[in-house]
Amino acid sequence: MDRKGHRRGRGLLMIGVALAALMAGPGPIASVARAQTAGPSVSGARAFDIPAQPLRDALGQFGRQAGLPVSFASATSAGLRSQPVKGTMAPDEALTRLLGGTGVSWRVAGGAVIVEQAPAPPMASELGAEDGLIVLDAITVASSSLGQGFTEDTPYKTAGSVSHISREQIDRVPPTSAGDMFSNTPGVIAAGNHVGTSVNPNIRGLQGMGRVKVTVDGTEQTTSSYRGYIGSRDETYIDPDLIGGIDITKGPSGGAGGGIGGSVAVRTLLPEDIIPEGKDWGVRLKGGLGGNTRAPSAIGTSSQASDPSFLNSDSWTGSIAAATTSDNFDIIAAFSKRKQGNYFAGSLAPSYFRFPGETNANSIVRPGQEVSNTSEDTQSILLKGSLRWGDGHNLQLGYSRYDSTHGEIMELMYAPWYGNAQRALSQTTVDTYTMKYRWQPAAYSWVNLRANLWMTDLDRVNGSFAPGSAAYGNSQVRTWGGDISNTAAVDVGLVPLDIEVGMNFTREDASTDQWLNGTRWETPGPSGIRKTFGGYVNLRADVTDRIELRGGLRYDYYESRGKGYLADYPDRSEGHLSPNAGITYTPYAGIQLFALYKEGLRPPSLRETHWNYQNLLVNNPDLQGEKAQDIELGLNVLREGVFLPGDNLRLKATLFRNRYRDYIVRASADPASTYPYQWTNIDRADYRGYEISGAYDAGGWFVEAALTRYNSIEYCYNGQCGTPGSADALGRDYTANYIPPKYSGTVSIGARLLDRRLTLGARAQFAGVRFGSDWGAVENETGQVGTNFTWPSYEVYDLFGSYAFNDTTMLNFSIENITDKYYYTALSSGGIPSPGRTARVSLTVTF
Repeated sequence: MDRKGHRRGRGLLMIGVALAALMAGPGPIASVARAQTAGPSVSGARAFDIPAQPLRDALGQFGRQAGLPVSFASATSAGLRSQPVKGTMAPDEALTRLLGGTGVSWRVAGGAVIVEQAPAPPMASELGAEDGLIVLDAITVASSSLGQGFTEDTPYKTAGSVSHISREQIDRVPPTSAGDMFSNTPGVIAAGNHVGTSVNPNIRGLQGMGRVKVTVDGTEQTTSSYRGYIGSRDETYIDPDLIGGIDITKGPSGGAGGGIGGSVAVRTLLPEDIIPEGKDWGVRLKGGLGGNTRAPSAIGTSSQASDPSFLNSDSWTGSIAAATTSDNFDIIAAFSKRKQGNYFAGSLAPSYFRFPGETNANSIVRPGQEVSNTSEDTQSILLKGSLRWGDGHNLQLGYSRYDSTHGEIMELMYAPWYGNAQRALSQTTVDTYTMKYRWQPAAYSWVNLRANLWMTDLDRVNGSFAPGSAAYGNSQVRTWGGDISNTAAVDVGLVPLDIEVGMNFTREDASTDQWLNGTRWETPGPSGIRKTFGGYVNLRADVTDRIELRGGLRYDYYESRGKGYLADYPDRSEGHLSPNAGITYTPYAGIQLFALYKEGLRPPSLRETHWNYQNLLVNNPDLQGEKAQDIELGLNVLREGVFLPGDNLRLKATLFRNRYRDYIVRASADPASTYPYQWTNIDRADYRGYEISGAYDAGGWFVEAALTRYNSIEYCYNGQCGTPGSADALGRDYTANYIPPKYSGTVSIGARLLDRRLTLGARAQFAGVRFGSDWGAVENETGQVGTNFTWPSYEVYDLFGSYAFNDTTMLNFSIENITDKYYYTALSSGGIPSPGRTARVSLTVTF
């Protein structure tokens, strides 16, 4: 190892030593439990969103959302459930509501909230402040459930670009493809949304090769596929019916995991998602029907059939989930079945679409025609159990399986000379194993220990290469990893500090085989082993009641080697130290201004370091990882009672400039010729723009909106900068197919009627053309193989509604694309049209 490598190794070792010292036990610093500090108070008004659940878990959520340490004995919460609390209010009011009907009260002592069996609750002034004002300390709470995740208010009280997709949003307009779940999220687009059942999120222009990290309950499925002229695609498989929520963080993460483009954390169902209020067990039954699909045609044929009737459509879903909870354990089990045929494109096509037989055809599927290879037959199971004991110990074990037989559109063969033919179905299975441990004793603010260990097994057979079954793209990827971290609340004299220290690792083992008529075909994926390691330290300090400072360091290191004939490629390794810093200013309760700077490393993927495609792609031993340098300026607003009593206003506005040094592209290995290609680093890639999202809820009606706008997208190589096509390193790259539209967004409006049991609403989705494209010369836009694809602008309208028969039975209904428009979604792969008019209805019963 060279000197540079030694320095990187020492950096990782130093962070590891710091972690071990902090977790080893009460040392000189860690033993200082934070007490209530004197100093200026801040307004007691805080935003709360705590559903009814076991009291032990509800108190944990209250502590995090109020920013107060909470202490209670296990016997105090045994067998009790909380009341729901939602809205902006003082912590004393929120806690009183939460404990309503439990016979439990609270008091303040030693800087902590003590929950106990006592005769009466304290007055607000007992919190040690005047006029209901309290000193907000670190978020150090007693035991809580594992992985609760964000709430709908989290993005609007977080200094940084985060988003949350709730279960309610998923159910409003049920997804045809899993990527439809991101439709309302600013800055996030599901790339190639209808090519298969996997998701491949694009966050602010970055996608593929691990630039965006997608996790399911903290686990990774590190796999990708080669898509021909469109490039490669990262693929993660999730079942929408088993999701409890999705949390999205944009930009590099200073904590465990995360890509330089951002992270998408998918949380599967928890007991509190199933168990009705006031009970310790629950069952959820859910079933749905949809239209606009039919069973796939015979292999090799292209159906011209028209859209079947709603009742004759081959589209339905069904799931059952059961859970039980007590003071010491939780168990949840769920099964889901999802089936749909090939969907049909919209029938009303704008004049700029041209179809086979016309000059410069830019679409293969005709209006109203069946889109072959979009069917799905998926079944999933989920098992999770948690055990709690002692003072704040919590252990969860989990297993899930995703098993799907589905259509797959291979863009390499999606061209007029291949046509819209039905191909053999692909088969994908994913087995996921998780183990999570938490230790959060009520008496020690310096202990909030989290440890995770997980493994995923993915087995994939791609049937989309040929009309028959002669060629298959088989890949197997086993990924396992883990992380450990601790957040300590300490008092160093001047200001209280939160110190987070952690480490994480992953090991990816990929094997791919492809045979064509008995001969090995060197595609579609890499074979090798890649290991990644990371260590980090993050600090947070409330220097005044209005100003918060944050900072940290993260060290990343990777090494990879090939297997089989790819073992001849050189082994790789690289390390990088990334700082982050931020400041948050809170001029008034519910209003934040923030500024952030974040760096990060994206190690080259196995596809970039250990892959060969028919000898057209040669290895580059000098390839370096991508380095992110992101700047954000933002505003958060989360206020209640703004225009009407009890209304709620949420607003988030972010201005971003994301720079990626050593950005990796595909270029000619020899400048004097076209072939062969190699992966190489260019100087940088820059994305600048802004995002605005928000909601206003007056109770009887609501409005939600999101908008993303790019001001500049630029790539620089050898001192020359421009959009794709003008920068000379990008002429042979796929980057233009990853560039998002100039603008995109959604607007939803709704009304609650009949004592708020009936909800009716509408949604508009819209997007412009790809940034940097020249759509004005529409007659020259072929939009097909061998060109950088450009998507026309579009507006699509949906209707949605729900009716609650009672507290346990809910009917949801929706109509997507009510005008039956023929259109391509932003970042559609090739010329794949989106579904036409699609009606759905579902019934959910809990008991």
